[in-house]
Amino acid sequence: STQSTWGAILSMKKILTKAILPTAALSSLFLISPYANKYQPILETKVQLFNTIHKQLLNKVPTDYVNIITKFFLNVGYFDGLNPYANSKPASPVSPYPDWELRNPIGLGAGYDTSAALISDLSELGFGFLEIGSITFQAEFKYDLKKFASIDFLDGSLICETTPGNWGSRKTKANILTAYRRKDNNLQDVKLGVNIIPNADILNLAPYLAEKDYQNAAYELMECVDFLVLNISFRQYAAMQQYYEDPKALGDLIQLIKQERQLYLEGRAKDKMEAAKLGKNVPTEDKPLLGPKIWLKVSGEITPEEVATMSRVLRQNQVDGLVIGSTCHRQDGNSGKGGKVCEASAIQSLTEFKRALEGSGTILVSSGGIMTAKEAQERLRLGADLVEVYSKLVTEGPSAIPTLINDYENLHRARAQ
Repeated sequence: STQSTWGAILSMKKILTKAILPTAALSSLFLISPYANKYQPILETKVQLFNTIHKQLLNKVPTDYVNIITKFFLNVGYFDGLNPYANSKPASPVSPYPDWELRNPIGLGAGYDTSAALISDLSELGFGFLEIGSITFQAEFKYDLKKFASIDFLDGSLICETTPGNWGSRKTKANILTAYRRKDNNLQDVKLGVNIIPNADILNLAPYLAEKDYQNAAYELMECVDFLVLNISFRQYAAMQQYYEDPKALGDLIQLIKQERQLYLEGRAKDKMEAAKLGKNVPTEDKPLLGPKIWLKVSGEITPEEVATMSRVLRQNQVDGLVIGSTCHRQDGNSGKGGKVCEASAIQSLTEFKRALEGSGTILVSSGGIMTAKEAQERLRLGADLVEVYSKLVTEGPSAIPTLINDYENLHRARAQ
C-alpha cells in the first residue's frame, strides 16, 4: 500500500514537471505576449486582470516599484492593441505650429520614461506628443530606496521625493534612433520631445556650470527630437531659482540653446552641400529644416510678478513653447507633490501666462491634475494649446490613456455637431 502510494506521488510529480508546469508557463507567456492581443476578449481580460493587480499594489507598494512592473509589461507588448486610432482617424487633430499636426492635444508629461526606452510602446497608447525625461548630460542614478515616489491617499496626490535617474543624453539619443528605425510602432504619428536638466552634482556643488550642462545635453539630442524642453521647474536649487529672479540669466540660457540649434542647422546644411559635391544622393525635404522647437518648463508655483517678468523674456527671445509644471513643493525642500492637489495652482498660472503671452507665438502646455477628458477640454478652454498627463498613467495604468483619448474624441465630436 505504501509502495503504491509513493508510486502515485512520483507519477503525479512527473506529470506536474513534464506536462502541467510547462503548459502553465507557456500559457502565461502567451497571455503576456502581444500575440494574444489579436483576440479582443483576451485583451480585455488581460487589461482587467492587470488593472486589478495594479490597484492592489498601489495600496501596498511605493509607486516607483509599481512603475517598474508596469513598464516591464509595456515593454513586452502586454498592452498592444489598445491604440484608439487602430481602426479610425483622429477626430481632434491640432496644429500648434504651421509645420506641426498632432492627432490630438493630449501628451505625456516628463517623468515617466526617463531614457526614451518606452517611446515605441507609449506611442501606441494614442498620445499626440511625448515629453521624455528629465534627461541629464551624464547618466545619473542616485536613487534613495527610502525616498521613492508614493501616493498620498488623503488627497490623491503623488509625493515626489527624488528625481528619477536616467541613462544620460547619449544613451537616450541611441534609444530614440533605434526606435525610429523600427517599423512596428506609431512614432511617425507622434511629436517627440526631451526634457533636459543639469546633473544633480552641478546643481548642488557647481551651479555656475548649469548653463553649460543644458548646452551639452541639447547638443547631444538636437538631431533626434521635435522639441527640447529646458526644465527650470525645480526652484529649490539656486541654479534654477536665478532664472526666476534674473531676466538676463534666463535670456542668456535661451539664447545659448538657440545658438546651439543654429549651429546644428548650419552643420546639416554644410553636410548636404558636401554630399552633393561628392555626387551622393541627398534626400529632398518637403519643408525647410527648422530644427527642434525650444520650450521652457516652469514651476506651477509662480507669482504674478514672476509671470510678468518671464513673459517679457519669452517674448523678447521668441521661445516656441512654455510648459507650466504641476509640482507643488513642500516645506521639507527637496520633495514635492504632483497631481490633483496641484490643479488650482496650475490653472491659476495658466490663466496668468495666457494673458501675459497673448499674441506672442509662444504656445502654452498645461499639466497638473488632468484625469478626465472634460478636465483636458477645460484647460484648453482656459487658454492651453496642449495638455499633458502623468498622474493618470501612474495611478490607473496604461489602459487608462486610450480610454481618456477616446472620451476626448467623443467630446470633440459632440461639440462639432
